[in-house]
Amino acid sequence: MREVLTAWKFPQADRAQFDIETNDVTIGGKPRWANGKGVRAILHAAFNVAVLLFCRRRDLPHPGFLVLDTPLLTYREPMKSKHGELSADEEELKKTSLATHFYEHLAGLKDLAQIIIIENSDPPNGIRPLAKIETFTGVDGEGRYGLFPKLG
Repeated sequence: MREVLTAWKFPQADRAQFDIETNDVTIGGKPRWANGKGVRAILHAAFNVAVLLFCRRRDLPHPGFLVLDTPLLTYREPMKSKHGELSADEEELKKTSLATHFYEHLAGLKDLAQIIIIENSDPPNGIRPLAKIETFTGVDGEGRYGLFPKLG
């Protein structure tokens, strides 16, 4: 997991560990649950990517795809979000270039798995050529309404 967080330029990535007692990730001894929701989301995504890499490198079974649901929650607009204000650790993370490195790293894994990212914010501009981006508008007659066609 340290490798994934380092690729994403996550602060203190070198201090990431998996705690066998709690079966969860810690960063510098701080458990994942003690962070804001956005940081927890990124750490959860990193763990799933690390499992993919672990399985592929050891020829272990893996379904060959990942679905990451709002892994970049830290980059939400706090005043418009149902998740409320950003925590201090989320504010710090939002100031980094993690989002760009996140997308670049995942694009580089295209030969290992299909990765679907469901996100509420647009990816950084430089990422668009690296992936197929589908925007769901939720508005009739404007682009794609949603994942499934609107009935009726």
